[in-house]
Amino acid sequence: MAQYSAELLDEIRARLDLVDLVSDFVTLKRTGENWKGLCPFHAEKTPSFTVNPKKGIFHCFGCGAGGDAFGFLMRQNRLSFPEAVRALADRAGTALPARQGQEEAQSPKREPLYETMELAATYYERALWDQPEGERARRYLRARGITNETARRFRLGYAPEGWEHLLQYAKGSGVDETLLLQVGLVLPRHEGRGIYDRFRGRLIFPIADLQGQIIAFGGRSLGPEEPKYLNSPETPLYVKGQTLYALPLAKHAVREAGRVVVVEGYLDCLAAQQAGFGETVAALGTAFTPAQVLLLKRYTDEIITAFDADAAGESATLRGLDVLLGSGLRVRVATLPEGEDPDSLIQKQGAAAFRVALDGAEPLFLRALAGFPAEVLQSFQGRVQALRNVGALLAKIPDPTEARLAIQEVAHRFALSETFVEEEVRRLRGVTKRPAASSPAPVPRQEVSPFDKALVQDLLHSAEARMELLPVVTEEDLSHPDFRAVVAALKSHPEAEPATLLSLLQGEILQGLVAGLLLDEPSSAPDIAAWRRRIELLRGKQESRVAHQALAAAQSQGQADLSDLVREHIVRARKVRDLVVGGEAPAS
Repeated sequence: MAQYSAELLDEIRARLDLVDLVSDFVTLKRTGENWKGLCPFHAEKTPSFTVNPKKGIFHCFGCGAGGDAFGFLMRQNRLSFPEAVRALADRAGTALPARQGQEEAQSPKREPLYETMELAATYYERALWDQPEGERARRYLRARGITNETARRFRLGYAPEGWEHLLQYAKGSGVDETLLLQVGLVLPRHEGRGIYDRFRGRLIFPIADLQGQIIAFGGRSLGPEEPKYLNSPETPLYVKGQTLYALPLAKHAVREAGRVVVVEGYLDCLAAQQAGFGETVAALGTAFTPAQVLLLKRYTDEIITAFDADAAGESATLRGLDVLLGSGLRVRVATLPEGEDPDSLIQKQGAAAFRVALDGAEPLFLRALAGFPAEVLQSFQGRVQALRNVGALLAKIPDPTEARLAIQEVAHRFALSETFVEEEVRRLRGVTKRPAASSPAPVPRQEVSPFDKALVQDLLHSAEARMELLPVVTEEDLSHPDFRAVVAALKSHPEAEPATLLSLLQGEILQGLVAGLLLDEPSSAPDIAAWRRRIELLRGKQESRVAHQALAAAQSQGQADLSDLVREHIVRARKVRDLVVGGEAPAS
């Protein structure tokens, strides 16, 4: 944070509408001065995620997440703090100063990489629409039923035939060769020196991150060239297993539809989107990864896969079963007519046929059951073995109602009793939940004392409390390290607004804790005099305890003259008695 001044961050916050920002990812409804919705950071059915635009903060009373606009975007889009600042500064229309210093020198400079990818995307687009050679790709798109409007919306492009078209264009635009190599747009020659274009004679599909910035490309051959699809390698910008094609364009439709449709290929995705299924994304040819599942959980709790109706599509459906079933998401599988994929089905039979397939999608575990040959299920031993294979999947279904239906269906298909199936699933749940012997026991978090919580809450909500108590309160007066950190931040910035204060605190847990306290308004103004007595009493008890411990230690060591220690102990004990008798102080 040091590279950005507090004044600059406050300016960005002031120009942002936090409700508008969060609404890009969460459906919010107004409740008084707050807005509430389902938390994007954990699965829940009852809204506990709260945004307070006046204070510029958010907090989830379910999982404890909390913070300001920067913290929200960092969590939501997995950004570093500087990346979140840059993204929100662009959104707010605030110019950022040139970044300097050792921290910047040591961090990867991603802006030139993004700029290079944007330059390439623009070049490919112009080649598709403006160059005569692009007619070959335009003709292909027409044949596949992709309209110009759809092609432009997805920024499709064309890489001309030849070895150095993009290379020479980039050089002419002042782009260094090392940048082209870093983002995978060029390749080093196998023999001799030099580099050449990776994509040649291909229809280009740009792949963007959640901010809409181009991070990779997919290229489809327009003839017999192999491979049919050629994709960017993994780069500092692009990790295949952490990306889903078209998600930046689909995320709002996903939220509105309450589901996401996942297809295999670029053209399947374009065809479905064009046919009105705006909630469609493509998996980029990989099995589902935990990172991709987390991306989708931000927007929906239901996934429908619609892969090709062939052996490869069936394999793609079943890859990543453990990740999907253990994700907390409802996962269903759409069955397409034999030999069809979403693109061909829509072209031949229209959007209605694809909708029927989606509406008839069945739970994922049922597709797994279909994989057992009939001869295996003829014997009791075979059925039991099949149950053990599929039982591990059933054990990962999080919803109790869905799990019960799954057990009933398995029992019916395998001709086994429900009790037998249920016992097997229960056994497997125990195995999967049992921690590994080598796993270290979790370190319990220190409990929060009522004194710490009440004092910090009053300091957060009352300017008078800060003015009167911060000069006398020390960090040592609090027992919990998190609350000590809050008091330290308040002492250094006693007039800080809530969002500014959160940015001074390090760590998501601490920020979430304070955000919750900020949203939990006290029912009455703090009693400053009572707090002074309470703090004095607390210190008196600590001093009395120290005096008692010193006296006990001296006695155990056989010290002869204990008069000074006895007097000190008596003085401290009387001080505590007088504090208690002289005025009622809240219990600590």
